[in-house]
Amino acid sequence: LYLYIYLSIYTKGSISPGCGCETEQVDDIVQELKLRMRGRGDTAQIQRAEEQISRLDDIDAKLDLIMKHLKIEHLQQQDPPFANAMDR
Repeated sequence: LYLYIYLSIYTKGSISPGCGCETEQVDDIVQELKLRMRGRGDTAQIQRAEEQISRLDDIDAKLDLIMKHLKIEHLQQQDPPFANAMDR
């Protein structure tokens, strides 16, 4: 990773952390890049979660249409057994 950072920065010409020997500067760059990567990863996870919710909404709508077509009554959602036991 350090070599990659050095080469990518050196070729762009803006910063050249001395052949990777200036470890403090290289470490700062690595830390900043890792923060950016983490942020992008978090954003991507949120996007995937939103896409899954959208797909579930679509599936729910289709299931409702199928049930209506087959004249199946929509069951009321029930609490699981012993759900109230946790309230004590």
